[in-house]
Amino acid sequence: MKMKHSKTRLLSLILTVLILFPAAITIVNAQINHTIEKNLVDVAEQASERIQSLITSVYTDTNATEKIENCSLSNQFSDNVTRYQSDGLTKLNSAQQALSNSQFESATDLALEALDIFREVYGNLQLILIEAGVNNVSSVNMQELSDAIAREINRISTLKENLPSSTKTEVFSLLDDVNQILLEAKDLLLEDKYAEAKSLFVEAKQNISQIYHLLKDQAEESNSWRVEEYCQKLQTQIQEKFRYGTENGIDFNSAIQSMGYQSENQFMQMLQNRIQTAQSQSNINSILHECESVKEMVQGMEQVLNEEISHHQHGQDGTNGDHGSGGHNLGDSGEGGNTGKGGNG
Repeated sequence: MKMKHSKTRLLSLILTVLILFPAAITIVNAQINHTIEKNLVDVAEQASERIQSLITSVYTDTNATEKIENCSLSNQFSDNVTRYQSDGLTKLNSAQQALSNSQFESATDLALEALDIFREVYGNLQLILIEAGVNNVSSVNMQELSDAIAREINRISTLKENLPSSTKTEVFSLLDDVNQILLEAKDLLLEDKYAEAKSLFVEAKQNISQIYHLLKDQAEESNSWRVEEYCQKLQTQIQEKFRYGTENGIDFNSAIQSMGYQSENQFMQMLQNRIQTAQSQSNINSILHECESVKEMVQGMEQVLNEEISHHQHGQDGTNGDHGSGGHNLGDSGEGGNTGKGGNG
């Protein structure tokens, strides 16, 4: 009786899954042997992969995550991802284990339960994306995943630098753990293990969401975040770079203009405006976003200034080399010059 009930549920689930996951599913004819149980577990695996690809695509798309955050749907999205990981994947793993142990009835029941969860999660995620106005979420390639991992590593670094002094040691430990997961994902990508890297990335994002939840009340109720100190450090850093140029006669104008600013003063004023925006935030995601913007602004300018400094120093080295090493270099240069003139003449 139990097997008959399971197969009735199976037919119902197959119809649903065919609608939700048409590209990922191939159902073969049910035979008297246990092919149907194996195929059902395969269907659940492919459904799981489709959901994980959707989650990864959203988490790597900064525009999509921002829209979800702006609609206050981040917690709902995260809750559904947790449901997928904690409940759905657990059932799927158990189904796979049961199948490998030839426990076919158990494998069928567990796979059906996993598909129930996957159907629920997939539907909820789609509704969240619709409500947030996220229309197109494309699949993620290895480079895009690598870039997303790098962004999260940088964001963790920024968060740690801005946490209040009263933050519990536990939070820093959790951030270190997440950072390690991201580094492992990065290494897996270098080994072309895309599926494993994607899974770790989603795990890291979920852990980060939980950490944000722990910090949310503190961020919104306290002014003890070290945003001012963090931004001041970056501001001082770029000011010293400009000062170095002035003291050493380096013309930074072309470098500054290549970044879209008319002058050093204009850049510093715009940087100050960005810093004030960062300091006015109370929401943890907004704090991090604005601090990252300040950091990127400084780093971008610093890069082009360093290039100018390098060119200036190399030019000086060449000049000093000509004058400082005496007749040998001068003689080499002179011979080349004389030969050239002679050839022209």
